[in-house]
Amino acid sequence: TQFFLAAGLPLTNAGLLRLPEPERSVAAFRVSMSIIMVTMAALATLRQVVLVMGAHPRDHRRVRNFVFAVSCALTVILALISFTPLSHAVLQGGIGAPPLIAEAAVPALQIFVAVPLFMGARQFYSGLTMHQHRTVLVALAAGARLLLMAALLFVGAPAAGLFGAWVGSMARTASMASESAAAYAIGRRYVGMPAMPRQWRETAPSAAAIPSKELD
Repeated sequence: TQFFLAAGLPLTNAGLLRLPEPERSVAAFRVSMSIIMVTMAALATLRQVVLVMGAHPRDHRRVRNFVFAVSCALTVILALISFTPLSHAVLQGGIGAPPLIAEAAVPALQIFVAVPLFMGARQFYSGLTMHQHRTVLVALAAGARLLLMAALLFVGAPAAGLFGAWVGSMARTASMASESAAAYAIGRRYVGMPAMPRQWRETAPSAAAIPSKELD
């Protein structure tokens, strides 16, 4: 699933480069993406939190509350940056983006505000799914996200005449929302269920099973 997450960036760049104003769109998208990646780095660890701390059903509520608290806090931080004058201070003063690029990056950043909520839900419910050894379902949902992103960028945007950095953030946010919905649909059935124990297949007989004469 980390491969699918990483593959989204070059896919988005390729889509924007085929639309009008490609240089400005890609530059502004990368500026806005540099901010959202900070939040995604924190959110990426939440699946491990679910896998480690949510193995027992009694811990599901506590882990879920923690995951969504982190997601909501990051959403608030992004909203403050995106919808207030802080956007120009961060984009131009902090990152050093030219005014023309910063102007195009603000709408993209505003669309990205919802990403922490979607990603938090995905991390929680996909973690529960992985507890039941259904990792293939998690990978399929991630692959479907890439397909939707490609359809929006290479088919939907050109057909509708859309272009700009915000198109890239729209495609990524919409595809993340679809993956979160799939993760919820798959993982909600596992809420309240204990993690399935991993069965180790023995590859060699134990010492206790070897006759004493063979050990001499």
